[in-house]
Amino acid sequence: MNKIIKKQIRHDYAEGILNAAQELIVATERPAKMLFDIEKDPREAFNLVSNPDYQKKLRELQTFVEKKMLEMRDVHFLHLWDLVQRSRGCTPFEIRPGENILFGLKN
Repeated sequence: MNKIIKKQIRHDYAEGILNAAQELIVATERPAKMLFDIEKDPREAFNLVSNPDYQKKLRELQTFVEKKMLEMRDVHFLHLWDLVQRSRGCTPFEIRPGENILFGLKN
């Protein structure tokens, strides 16, 4: 993107005149959850998280991810402080699948 366009986009963002899709280009923070229909929206401009038509799919995907995180003992979503407190002195790379030393969660 050339400098003139970037400057104009930043100006428009500061003035609050960009639409939601345009704001995603320059936003410094992203929503915690994002869901896109890449067949209908290949540029991923419209977040469907709050769309009632996609709530079933969102729950389905969240359940799948949570299940996989537990199966893999994925600790990288934890805050560093939690990780240190729960890890009993080992690193995330030393935790092997099947060891339940961090979570105390049911399998």
